[in-house]
Amino acid sequence: MIINPVEKSKYLLQLDVVLEASEINNLFKKELNKTAKTSKMKGFRPGKTPTNLVKNLYGTQMMVELVNKNLVSQVYEYLDKEGIKTFSNFVFDTEDFDYKFTPNDIQDFSASLLVVKEPAVELDSIDWKGNLQYYLPEAQPEKLDEQIDSIRMDIGGLQESEEAIGADSSITVSIIEQEEGADKSEGLTSTFSYVVNAIANETLRESIIGQSKGHSFDLNIMDLTDNEYTLEKQVLKLEGDAKIDSVGKEYKATIDKVEKKFLAEIDEEFFTKIDPNGTVKTVEDLTKILTENYYNTYRNNSDVLFFNDFKDFLLAQFDLDLDDNYYKKFFKQIAGMDDHSLEFHLDRYKDDYKWSWVKGYLDEEYGIEVKDEEITRALIAEINSYFGGVNLPEHMYKKFLDDAYKNPKMVERKKDQIYMSHLVDFMKQNNEIEETFITIADYEAKVEALNDKLVKKAEEENNHDHGHHEHNEAHEHIHGHDLVEDGGDDEDPLLSEETVK
Repeated sequence: MIINPVEKSKYLLQLDVVLEASEINNLFKKELNKTAKTSKMKGFRPGKTPTNLVKNLYGTQMMVELVNKNLVSQVYEYLDKEGIKTFSNFVFDTEDFDYKFTPNDIQDFSASLLVVKEPAVELDSIDWKGNLQYYLPEAQPEKLDEQIDSIRMDIGGLQESEEAIGADSSITVSIIEQEEGADKSEGLTSTFSYVVNAIANETLRESIIGQSKGHSFDLNIMDLTDNEYTLEKQVLKLEGDAKIDSVGKEYKATIDKVEKKFLAEIDEEFFTKIDPNGTVKTVEDLTKILTENYYNTYRNNSDVLFFNDFKDFLLAQFDLDLDDNYYKKFFKQIAGMDDHSLEFHLDRYKDDYKWSWVKGYLDEEYGIEVKDEEITRALIAEINSYFGGVNLPEHMYKKFLDDAYKNPKMVERKKDQIYMSHLVDFMKQNNEIEETFITIADYEAKVEALNDKLVKKAEEENNHDHGHHEHNEAHEHIHGHDLVEDGGDDEDPLLSEETVK
């Protein structure tokens, strides 16, 4: 193969290639003889199929495969030999081929390929500290005081009370299953405790507040919560593998006991119960921990805010110097985009391409990666949070994880969250990115502005993404090798939309 390189710009290399007819012919003859010896065809003994018959039946397909294979392999051998590292797979500079794959009249195959070189991003020269902040809302003293009171309530515990039921009261309820408005014969009975303000149905919750011990009422257990595990195990206390669907939903309920929390005294016993190890000894120690916990509740949002600022800032530092014609060729040939999609979304696709270009180098330089076990741990944490921190049986974790991994968007969302967290940690440790505390109002304004931006972007996508590929396919197809595809004996070859993995 003859390969002539032409520098189109700093990062764009054009390779004018010629796969000569003599080379194609030699390769074709070898492949033809090999196929004839291994083919099994009715009427002929194994290995005795005439080469002319194989040529007539499969010749065009064999030529296409040979050109594909040698075009790709020899181009990348050339790049490797010359020490040219590439970012994405090559595209054809022209899509209008007049080459015919005709076994009886083999001609030179020529094409111009465009290759984007691997970037050389000078990260050390960037002034991160002067241009990026990691925002967190200032801790609010009144919120911290509320948390300390809540802890005092938890430590103080519950005391039986004859007072009217409040939102924070715990009630012990006995129930009996109903059938046609009366107690069901051998119906299900149970006794359970429930915090009033945890009742999901507002009407039921408000009807209980202000009542006292002995109050009876009709109860549809689905009004308590939509968490079936809680209903099965904590409310109805079903045995074995019995499910909520196997029992009735309507019950007569009676409040047997009312308990209210009381504030524990802030003394040595209080701190011992909070932390038996003795590291929390004062209100100041406790406030410090609560303050950090307060910040942690916002860190996911803060990571997203930082990441978007980081991405925009980093993209502004580098110019790939690729024109729209290249991008259109790339997205049409590699990602299968159509003209309609490119008309409305080309700028966004270009940003996706450029970010993938920069991010690949960034990850390699910084060593940022997300491991499978990290995603699994994050999914388990989400499951535990959904069930209120209750440890579930092993088979339930397995089922939830299996279901989660069948949802690529969920897994990708977790991966993105972990990636952003790793990036933030790296930038804080190595590039002096400090936490910047702002008022909660200013913080919420930043979150709202970013949400508005993302919603607007999603709406634009929904308005125009009809009948063609989704935008993220542009990113998914950045790596790989394109193929020339057989168009038939009398048709020009087409550029394949598939990628060699």
